[in-house]
Amino acid sequence: HMAYCSKPGQQANGQFFTPSHICELMVMCAAGKKETGQRMGDPTCGSGRLLLAYHAHNPGNYLVGEDISRTCCMMTVCNMLVHGCVGEVICHDSLQPKAFTDGWKVNQALPLTGIPSIRRMKEEEYRNPLPENIGRFKEAVRIINLLDK
Repeated sequence: HMAYCSKPGQQANGQFFTPSHICELMVMCAAGKKETGQRMGDPTCGSGRLLLAYHAHNPGNYLVGEDISRTCCMMTVCNMLVHGCVGEVICHDSLQPKAFTDGWKVNQALPLTGIPSIRRMKEEEYRNPLPENIGRFKEAVRIINLLDK
């Protein structure tokens, strides 16, 4: 899909996929000290390349991808699943966040179980995110960091 949409003349739908080496550069330019348990979002995630680059340099963070295209969201879900990213992907217009279309929770239990997973997000979860979910993720990351020492 990315190769097809990136061809000259195929960009009428406004999709431009950032090359992976540019994503790497963006992450390195913005890099501070490495932290875990943080939340990082990309409001126009496309295939999720920027999220993947961030995850490669800063593992153990909660990633949130948003895109208006369902196809792009599904590519991001697949990429996050395969690369061991924990987070969520939301299909909506990020300039009009009340217009929720769909969403997926990706690898929510991965830090504790090692088992990859995808779960459909309910609109209620999107509208009323539970702060304890982020708290559980931070605790799981803390446990993993202790086990790695």
